[in-house]
Amino acid sequence: MTSDADLLDANETLRKCLVKISFAAAGIQKQMDDELQTLRELIRNDAIEEDIHDQVEAIARVLRELDEESQNIAASLTQEELLDNLRLLINADYPQQQRKVNQILNKSSPQNFIQTLQKIGDIFPRDDIKPKGLFSKLFHTKEPEQESPQSTIESLTGTISQLLNQLHTASDLKEKMDYLQERLQTIHSLPDFPPILEEISSIILDISFTDQLKFETFLRELGQKLDFVQQLIINNVQAQGMENEAASELNKEMRDHVQQLHANIRHADSLKDLQDSVQSRLEKVIKSLDNFNLTHETFIETNQKQLCTMEKKLSESRQDIQVLQQKLRDQQYLAETDALTKLPNRYAFQRKMEEEYARWRRYRNPLSVAIADVDHFKSINDNYGHDGGDKVLANIAQTLNQGMRESDLVARYGGEEFIIIMPETILTKATKAINKLRQKIADHSIQVDGKSIHVTLSFGVSELEDDDPIADVIKRADNALYRAKEKGRNQVCCEMKEV
Repeated sequence: MTSDADLLDANETLRKCLVKISFAAAGIQKQMDDELQTLRELIRNDAIEEDIHDQVEAIARVLRELDEESQNIAASLTQEELLDNLRLLINADYPQQQRKVNQILNKSSPQNFIQTLQKIGDIFPRDDIKPKGLFSKLFHTKEPEQESPQSTIESLTGTISQLLNQLHTASDLKEKMDYLQERLQTIHSLPDFPPILEEISSIILDISFTDQLKFETFLRELGQKLDFVQQLIINNVQAQGMENEAASELNKEMRDHVQQLHANIRHADSLKDLQDSVQSRLEKVIKSLDNFNLTHETFIETNQKQLCTMEKKLSESRQDIQVLQQKLRDQQYLAETDALTKLPNRYAFQRKMEEEYARWRRYRNPLSVAIADVDHFKSINDNYGHDGGDKVLANIAQTLNQGMRESDLVARYGGEEFIIIMPETILTKATKAINKLRQKIADHSIQVDGKSIHVTLSFGVSELEDDDPIADVIKRADNALYRAKEKGRNQVCCEMKEV
């Protein structure tokens, strides 16, 4: 007899199987994807079995409609029309195989329809190519919707190129950087990346070591100058003490001379003895004064020389400190600036966002965030090369920066994405301002390789609400950007926090 626990386990297993099957069937058709998504949500929310059963029936109806539609299409097409459609699909999915496929199709005859399909299937190596598109569903059974190696290579090449542009190097390393940029353009397979990554790592270590060595040398020289100034001050204090001691000694000697002179006057037997005694004592007084003057003059001369030297060293130290401050400012600029677009980079955005977030939490003034993504940027790179793509990104960055207020921050978020912080701005006003900016970019022409092209951007906007963490407002803006892409691109969408 089956227990309640066994029934619960079986029910849970069935639910898990349904979820896995729903993922396996994804990507066939949009309506099917929507129905599968509804099924997964019902299972996650522990819906009752009747609702799950009704949803499974809805999925079955969609499958029957798809089957009938495919049969009608197949029945209405001739073999020649099928091959022509197949040619278009292959050219779209695999342009690099276009010439071979065209040769096979041009030589084929209606009687050899199956053989023609077999020949076409043979020119696609299953292990090396990660297929996509409808053609891949016909000839491949491996994981669908995976990125092709060529797309991966282009993505890695672009990322590494941006890294090389971002690195600020000394002149003796510039040739290496240019050489690596040239090598990047010749990479055609993934195994070619490790050697170039090792060289980049070596260059980064060289840059880090060189900068650290220069900085340590600078600080050591500055420390030596400050130590010298400190020693001059100590010497001056000691000399001042010696002069004070000499003055005390002179004072004591003068008192002794005066007392002795008084005693001689009292005990003198004759005028001549008094005269001799006074003259002798005065000579001693003059000698004491001469000794003191000599000591004082020597101190003054030495002190002036030391003061001049100390002033010179202090001036040099002030200049060194100014140089150090400028170097630190330069390093901060390089660390927070995107080399290609000259906009603040992601690190600078994060720092600014944390500052604005702290201010928002304290005063609760409105704060909005917008994320932008260049539409069809891959096709720009394909048509005009990476240099052309870089020109487009730099031009868009300039337009974005000029189109916002001084209080706003426009930063490059990564790749062809930009992010904007808009303080003191509610969601409706932020969306309106961003839409004007979107239109301005769409109307603006960019010169690339002597051609005038128009580029559009899609935007997602959100506003900080309640006790939002930073990650949540960025996620909502990203979700809104995704909707703008789905709705046809060149649009602005916004998203509020769910109640």
